[in-house]
Amino acid sequence: MSEDNKDENASIDEDAVEETTKPIKKTPLKVKALDATKRAAPKVTVMTKLGWKAAGGIVVLGGLILLPSQFKSAFNPAPPTVIAQDCTVLTPDVQAKILEKAQSPEEAAAYARALRCEVFPDSGVMVAENSPEDRFENSAKKLAQSTDDIRRRGLVLAANAATRADGLDMLASVAKTVEDWTNIGELAYPWDTKRAIDAYENGIAQGDAKPWSYVFLSRLHQRGGDLSAAQGVLDEALGLPLNNRSERAVIIELGDVSVAQGNLGAAARLYRQALKTTKTLASSDPSNAGYQRELSVSYIKLGDVAVAQGDLSVALDYYDNGLAVRKTLAASDPSNAGYQRDLSVSYDRLGNVAVAQGDLSLALGYFGDGLAVRKTLASSDPSNAVYQRDLWVSYNKLGDVAVAQGDLTVASDYYDDGLEVAKTLASSDPSNAGYHRDLSVSYDSLGTLAVAQGDLSLALDYYGDGLAVRKTLASSDPSNAGYQRDFSVSYERLGDVAVAQGDLSVALDYYGDGLAVRKTLASSDPSNAGYQRGLSVSYNKLGDVAVAEGDSSLALDYYGEGLEVAKTLVSSDPSNAVYQRDLTVSYYRLAQLGTDEAAGYWRQAFKVLNGLREAGRMQPADEATYQQLKSIVEGLD
Repeated sequence: MSEDNKDENASIDEDAVEETTKPIKKTPLKVKALDATKRAAPKVTVMTKLGWKAAGGIVVLGGLILLPSQFKSAFNPAPPTVIAQDCTVLTPDVQAKILEKAQSPEEAAAYARALRCEVFPDSGVMVAENSPEDRFENSAKKLAQSTDDIRRRGLVLAANAATRADGLDMLASVAKTVEDWTNIGELAYPWDTKRAIDAYENGIAQGDAKPWSYVFLSRLHQRGGDLSAAQGVLDEALGLPLNNRSERAVIIELGDVSVAQGNLGAAARLYRQALKTTKTLASSDPSNAGYQRELSVSYIKLGDVAVAQGDLSVALDYYDNGLAVRKTLAASDPSNAGYQRDLSVSYDRLGNVAVAQGDLSLALGYFGDGLAVRKTLASSDPSNAVYQRDLWVSYNKLGDVAVAQGDLTVASDYYDDGLEVAKTLASSDPSNAGYHRDLSVSYDSLGTLAVAQGDLSLALDYYGDGLAVRKTLASSDPSNAGYQRDFSVSYERLGDVAVAQGDLSVALDYYGDGLAVRKTLASSDPSNAGYQRGLSVSYNKLGDVAVAEGDSSLALDYYGEGLEVAKTLVSSDPSNAVYQRDLTVSYYRLAQLGTDEAAGYWRQAFKVLNGLREAGRMQPADEATYQQLKSIVEGLD
């Protein structure tokens, strides 16, 4: 009986298609993994070839999460007007001028823009109003024009990583007004969560703080993992005298906090409330592009929640409405990169739903339309890492669909294109862990494809390259469970290839290394069912190799360990059909060893699988195994 464990690690970070113009955060290699709330979507029927997986209803293929299951709590809601500005280079002589005297409005603007481009290197020439980039730039501009030498010196010190803390402290030492504290909060926002929180709280305590101070303070609390504080700040903001637009921003943010808390019902209600307000704003001024974009974001957010709740038809309606708005915006201003990127995000969302509904041709069309937009963006600004990574995401999505359609040659072309983008991004920023993980995903997808094409030697090369990347990531941040899990999956992939090549001793080494990593993960978080299931998979694979080598005693030990894990998982969630099937697999394998307990194992295997069959939850592919077990048990009786 095959175990059908895909244990897929290669999930694409959906930050790449987030519907804001904020750049993807460049995460240093040593970064603590953030705990993400995942919500189950409905199970769908898809192809099982090459790694399709439905775990808890989340469908994964190769490097693609087909249903959004992870929401970013620090989502930046609906930046309206997009301001086109050229980035300039920040030079030492400019810093010296600021130390010398207050700058003119034009000089201050140029300096602030250069500093913003340095701090947010992927923001390019597009900055959305009230985005972190925009607020940062405005505060830097105000301080550069200050007649107070201490404030200007604090700004210059804060602009330098080595003296940043001193600069922020200097600004705090002369802060007196709400504006002073807000400026500090906006400057510290991309660098120092604690200082930014303190600054915003001090400003709010002064009274008369603007709604956006509450929104940004809430995001900082979300970033720090304090969702209760994040919600409290926003609840307080609702007590302020707000206009429609400010109220919408606060409500949207409350919806994001609800998503992060796992309360999708509350999130949907809040997003619908925001949508109603946005429709009123948009209808009152149809020519206002900012209102139109806010309308599209509301549709996207409601679509995401509908997907997470399992209602794909509702999600499709919301996404379609969002796409219609974004098509209009993109057509009205083809030079606006923000609108074009939004359009590509909508195509991706619709493609994901089409895949989940089993309509691969439709999905191919949506993903293809998204790729066309992203190619244009990437070629228009080759240095923009956000556009390049978006391109990588599109290539992987199209490759996954091609695999599902059985067109492995086309899939190979898409994956190859994605690999080239991933290599470029990783080499352009060696300290960016996210880019390196993307690179490992590309290697993994190509390795799995090579296996499907029967080229085990090529698969070994790709998996080996992926392992090298993941080993570096795992050693750079041992506390990052995601990197450790990726690392264990690479070992498993290589072990599988070694088995297929008949090299059992090498397979034993790879599986053993993977088991060591998974033991650490499982012991670090005993409540994590995914880690526990990974452990059982490793035990069973090692048992299989032991059987192939003729060591029944060792196989008995490994299968026994796997059985205990499977039993624990079933007792923790008796309704989980996947765990029930895993338990059947463990009993089946132990029974095949032919020990004195074999008859009992056969009966247990049949009992569990028969229970799934009677409940209508047995996989059709297991019918032959069911009949085999039934025959064996009848023979025993």
